[in-house]
This record gives sequence, structure tokens and C-alpha cells, in this order.
Amino acid sequence: MNKVARINEADASPMDTIQPKASWKTRSRELVRVGLLVLLGVAVLIGLGIYLMSGRYESTDNAYVQANKAYISAQVQGRAVEVMARTNQTVKAGDVLFRLDDASYRIALAMAEADVDTTRNDLGSLNASVGEKSAAVGTARANLAFAQKEYDRQKELAARGVVSRVKLDQAEHDLSVARQKVAEAQQDLAATTAKLGKEIGPAVDQNPEVRHAIAVRDQARLDLEHTVVRAPEDSIVASVDVQLGEQVMPEKPVVSLVSKNSLWITANFKETQLTNVHEGQAATITVDIYPGREWHATVGSLSPATGAEFSLIPPQNASGNWVKVVQRVPVRLYLLDYKGDVPLPAGLSAQVKVDTGHRSGLARLIESVFG
Repeated sequence: MNKVARINEADASPMDTIQPKASWKTRSRELVRVGLLVLLGVAVLIGLGIYLMSGRYESTDNAYVQANKAYISAQVQGRAVEVMARTNQTVKAGDVLFRLDDASYRIALAMAEADVDTTRNDLGSLNASVGEKSAAVGTARANLAFAQKEYDRQKELAARGVVSRVKLDQAEHDLSVARQKVAEAQQDLAATTAKLGKEIGPAVDQNPEVRHAIAVRDQARLDLEHTVVRAPEDSIVASVDVQLGEQVMPEKPVVSLVSKNSLWITANFKETQLTNVHEGQAATITVDIYPGREWHATVGSLSPATGAEFSLIPPQNASGNWVKVVQRVPVRLYLLDYKGDVPLPAGLSAQVKVDTGHRSGLARLIESVFG
């Protein structure tokens, strides 16, 4: 049997063992070619897709959450008797932040109210005296008329020699006194009516003196209201710089608030990215603190100047050796679907992607041909 096996092996042709190996290598080469062609096709499709979509989306990670910040100060001077605000506390519009001692302001309001009443009473008395002074003017005029007649009569009698010169001089003197009395009465009436102003009658509140007293009273009432400092809107207390018993000065910020409602995103795009960006375009926002969560936004406005223009020392490109640096322009975006369910502290880093809607020429051709 062993001889027969050796004879069969010796009779077998060498080509019978080479052909299977050659066919396997051929198939391998074909598979490699097909694979390369597939990869090339995929690469072409990916490149074509990138070209067709190029310029439509502009994105940046140089973006930050922003919010309105308010620095609250007292409008009147006083000692803090109650401080309700606490750092990181959430407050609503109208909540009391702190109170000042209001004793002196209550006294000032009471005095101002008393001045209003006194001024009204004084003007009421003047108003009542107008009739009396008008009557005095009438009496003075009647006396003047009588003195005039007496003077005329004495002058006629003196001309005929019936009375002496002394009586004529007396009559002339009485006439002069009567004229002076009329002038004094008229001046007194005019002074009274001037104090009353244009409104003579029950409408004394239109008098300048009363209006001034009312203004002083209203200012005292406003000062009293300002001893209670409230939150202007729904906010989060960032810092509190006032202690119980501390003397608070007007216009000195003592409480810092960050708004909860007026949030926006400031994205600093490169100037080369803003060719097709304009107001009203849709955008998506992601924030580093909440990975995987996305919010929709809209482009609100583009800054009229680059960020470098607002620096303390703007670059002077006209002097020295000039090196071109791509500038960044702040773009403000407003969140559309943020409900306040999660906190977004101001200053958080964000990523912004704006859909400009831009299409390349080839993409527009394909859309026009294939719809």
C-alpha cells in the first residue's frame, strides 16, 4: 500500500497543487480592488456631501451664557435694621432684600403733611379776606369821591370869597389823604390776590405755595418707601455686602443680583465665519455643564464692533510691525425653549451652531434638477 501511495503521489502533476493557491490569490486581489473601490466611492460621497453642505453651518466653542446683572443700592441713607437677602438665594420680583431704619423718615413725612395743612389753612384765610379787602377798596373810593366833591365845593366858595383859604387847604388835604387810602387798599388787595395765585376760590391746591408743600410731602413719602429695598425682577442673589446695623450710604451697591429670565448666549465668531450669518437664523446651543442636552436659539444681533475694539488698549495697526490677526465679533443669541428647569449660571461655556441656510452653486443646481 505504501508503494502504491508513493506511486500515485509521484504521478500527480505539480500544476494540480499550484492552481488552488493561484485562484485564492486572484480572489483576494479582486476583494481588495472591490474594497478600495467601495472606500473610494464612500470618500467621494463624503467629500461631495461636505462640499454641498460647506458654508451652511457655522459653529464655535468660544461662547458663554450671559444674563442681566443688577447692583442694588439704597436711594436714602440709613442704618440696616433687617437683611433678608442671602447669597445664592432665589428671589422673586418685589421680595424685600433689606430694610433701613425709617423713624426719621416717618417724622419728616408727618412734618411735611402738617406743612401742607398749614399752607392750605393760611391760603383759606387769605381767600376769605379777599372780600373784606375788596370792601375796604370800595369804602376808600367812596371817601375819595366825597373828598373830591368837598374840595370842588370849597374851591368854588373860595373863588367867590365866601370861605377862607384855610378851609380850602383842609379840603385839599382831605382829598390827598383819600387818594392815598384808595392806593393802600388797592395794594393790599393786590398783595392778597397775588399770594392766592390765579385760583381764587376753593381750588387752593393749585396755588404755588400749596403745590410746593405737596411736592415736599410726596418726596418725604417716597424717601420713606425707599427705606425698604426690593428685588426688581426674578433673580438669584450673587453677593450681599451689607450687615445688620451697618450704615448704608445712597448709591453704594450692596447687593448683586443675576436675572433668571433674561438669559442669552454671546458667541464670538471669527470674522471669516460671518459672511452668511444674520439676524433671525436658527441655531442650536449646548452647554458644557449639561453634556448631550441641546437648546434651540435664534440669532438676535451682531455686534457693531469686534471684541478688540472694546478693550482698554485697542490695537493700533497703523504703528509698528503689523501682524494680521483674525478678529472675533460677538454675536448675541436668544434661547427659545429654555424653561428654567435647570440652572444656567452666567459665564458658563457653550457651543453654538448656526444654520445660515447657505447653499453652494452645485447644491442649488442639484436641488433645481432633482427637487
